[in-house]
Amino acid sequence: MDNKAEIIRATDAWEPVGPTPMPEIPDLRNWDMRLFKIYRPSYAPSVSAGVVMNICVRGLRTHIDYARGVVGNYVDKHGEDHELDVEAPNIKTVVGLRPESLNDLSKVIDYAEGQCSRLESVNLEASSLECESGALHAGMLDHVVMEAADIAQTTFEPSTEHGPVQDVTIRSVGAPLVMGAIPGIVAFVGCSDLAEDIKPVLEMVQDLVRRKYIVVVTDKYSSALNLGGVINIGDYMLSCRISAALIKIAMIFASLPVRANYEVIADYVFSRVGACGVAWGTLPQEALPIAAGFSRYGIPTMVGPAQYARLYLSQKRDSDWMVMDGRKGELIDTKEPSPQHLACVANSKEEAMVSIAKLCIRKNDTPQGRQIKLNHYISLYKRYAEGLPDDLHLYVRRTADIPIFFKKEVMSYLPTVGWEEKPTLSLPTLIGTYPSKASLEDVVH
Repeated sequence: MDNKAEIIRATDAWEPVGPTPMPEIPDLRNWDMRLFKIYRPSYAPSVSAGVVMNICVRGLRTHIDYARGVVGNYVDKHGEDHELDVEAPNIKTVVGLRPESLNDLSKVIDYAEGQCSRLESVNLEASSLECESGALHAGMLDHVVMEAADIAQTTFEPSTEHGPVQDVTIRSVGAPLVMGAIPGIVAFVGCSDLAEDIKPVLEMVQDLVRRKYIVVVTDKYSSALNLGGVINIGDYMLSCRISAALIKIAMIFASLPVRANYEVIADYVFSRVGACGVAWGTLPQEALPIAAGFSRYGIPTMVGPAQYARLYLSQKRDSDWMVMDGRKGELIDTKEPSPQHLACVANSKEEAMVSIAKLCIRKNDTPQGRQIKLNHYISLYKRYAEGLPDDLHLYVRRTADIPIFFKKEVMSYLPTVGWEEKPTLSLPTLIGTYPSKASLEDVVH
């Protein structure tokens, strides 16, 4: 794997090659560390960063073996030169290659396997943040190899019931989603067969659909499809279809080049796309690298009820909410905890619903979009508790953000907590707030 330019056919003109083709373990470390300045790892009893990394790497190894078997099977039947015509957003973003044959998918898996071997040799007694960065690297690669397997299967055995989210769907919802007019995308990616796990998910889906959220589910919750407004991606192991859809939002609505441009795409998803994942009920260890892949893209995830190995939680006083206003080139301390956490836990369905509404808030929200999101946050909070949320003032940037239905009550509350107007952002980004191979010009493309 020495000659990256040859492997990814760097001279192919479909897009210029970005700063991180086929990234090695250190290449995206600074992005990880920037996330960790906001979200501190927190562990369950008897769990450490080394344990988390080991679980993620073993899960990645399992999925590499699976993907190699799937692709190898089709190579045996059709030959390695069999041509493909596919999107492959994760592969393009991470590897920098546009797969054109089954042989290209094999190269992708070879790359991931080489990185997995390096991760397996990392000292699990290293610093916790180094191990966490390794876990996120494994998670990113997990989405890549599962996309490779999915492509080989979305080519020879396409499903009529589910599949990747189509461009026509993304074009219809992407702009209002980024602006905040659609309150968010909520992906339920659990895999439990237990009725006590499935029932609360179906109840949450029903409420979220009624509130005009876009809801994505795995096969376990296929009965929710009757509600309308629900997208089925298939098996939970195909959660790469969710990350692929979010990448395509960046491609279509920001015209961002994706080729080997991981940090810029992850920053866009983190800063501007109101989405979160929910894994409810019993989960196998193989689900941890999938969740880690979402975390590296900046997509908040929630587990519940009351089970977790590692969380990424913001701290009220210590988290760094500094962003760059991309168009003005100014550093701004927003003091707005959005998204509040990167991986969190809910102890009940009711707690989960309130948290989902808050996890979909983004600094890029328009005043209209923020009104819509705060309307759901306040109304859900009032359903399960008294009064207003005690952190509501942190999410009101200007009075134009206040939902009309609750305006009188909120306007009376804000002076009691010393609320002040916050700066207006034209293009919030983390790029420019930490050392990176990506530049601000890449964000304002």
